[in-house]
Amino acid sequence: NIQQIGPVTPQLDPILTAYTVFGHQTYFQDQLVQAGTNELVYATRSYYGQVSQGLLSGGTVRMTYNGAYLNESAPTDVLNPTSSASLGVVIGHNLLKGFGERVNGRFIRAARRRAASSDRGFQMRLMAVVANVLDRYWDLSVASDDVKYKRRNRDIAREFDEATRKEIAVGAIPAVDQIRAKSALALQEQALAVALNAAEQRENALKDALSWHGQSDPALDAAHIIAVDTLAVPETDDLPPLRELLATAMNRRPDVADAKLRAELAEMQASSISNGLLPSLQVFATSSNVGQTGQAVAGASPDPYFVGGAGAALGQVFRRNFPNERVGVRFSAQLENTQAQADHAMDQLTHRQTQLNAQKTFNQLAVEVASEVMALQQARAQYQAAAEHRTIVEKLLQGEERRFQMGASTIATVVAARRDLATAQSSELAAAAAYIHNRIALDQGLGLTLEANHISVEDAVEAP
Repeated sequence: NIQQIGPVTPQLDPILTAYTVFGHQTYFQDQLVQAGTNELVYATRSYYGQVSQGLLSGGTVRMTYNGAYLNESAPTDVLNPTSSASLGVVIGHNLLKGFGERVNGRFIRAARRRAASSDRGFQMRLMAVVANVLDRYWDLSVASDDVKYKRRNRDIAREFDEATRKEIAVGAIPAVDQIRAKSALALQEQALAVALNAAEQRENALKDALSWHGQSDPALDAAHIIAVDTLAVPETDDLPPLRELLATAMNRRPDVADAKLRAELAEMQASSISNGLLPSLQVFATSSNVGQTGQAVAGASPDPYFVGGAGAALGQVFRRNFPNERVGVRFSAQLENTQAQADHAMDQLTHRQTQLNAQKTFNQLAVEVASEVMALQQARAQYQAAAEHRTIVEKLLQGEERRFQMGASTIATVVAARRDLATAQSSELAAAAAYIHNRIALDQGLGLTLEANHISVEDAVEAP
């Protein structure tokens, strides 16, 4: 059940109505002198056609045609059978309630804006898909770099184990150091296996994001994705002031545009509903032309102008021999009008709620953008600290290895230093990934995901 609140919009599509009626009727006549017969028989045919069109301004235009044919058994007739025709135009228009394109065109304007909203919904979904693919790609890139680190650490541990065995053979170091070297090598082998497994999982996740079929496609399952772009954190973010970022988000975010649209539609509806409180005042005008002709009855002498068939009657109509005009005003007002007042009150409440929800969306947007900027800045600081820490740990390891070669350090100290370096490398990669993810989230929060990655909505729509 569809209920329209407020003034009813005229039917804007033209409507054609036509019908034909054939009839045969018999009447008993108790006045023989008047009818000339006790049994009056009618044979009738009537034709009706109408085209009506509603106007956005609040009016209607209607053109009607009536045609009739009558053949009766009355001996007193002068013309029999007879044909009549009528062609008329009726124009009516509202002046108060239901007046104006603003009131009657509200549903058309709302539908057009909702159509644009559906496009924005697709754009928002596309942004989410792109952000998801970017996140998974950089996760794969981080995992690939981590594999490289772990493989290099494993190779170093293997070389160190081989060097330790040689030094034990010549008696340079005690045999117990071989156990520590092998333990360090086993730890690096385990770390490499974990890194390889994580890289495979992230590769599968990216395949699922890029394909409809995912790993169910044998060709895709057998293929491998290699992250060719290296994970790099720029030296500076070059972010404009927060006020400019908020302005960008207000202009680019599809959900913000939808919130504005909902507020606009609610205001449009509220202004239209208020028109329903007005009384009804209508003006109307009609103009019609009629004609009638028939066949002369034997023995009668009718006016020759009225002798003829249906064509002669139509000729009278188009010549406007018998015109009829009428104009009028119709006024109607409900003394209480409680239904319209209730509709208006409910719609005003909906309007206020929509405005509050829109403002809530705008406020939440400001909080989100500010939080994302702070998160990005914090991620940069953490990455810089992690990179600096990794550099220091590398230098410490190099120093310990030189000391070990000179006999001033122990293998346990070197193994601990290498373990610290592996931890520092993983921390640096995690900090870089966190920065990249926060940058992607900021672009998405500003509505710049597609622009930053050179993706067109039109190309996405036309894609197979």
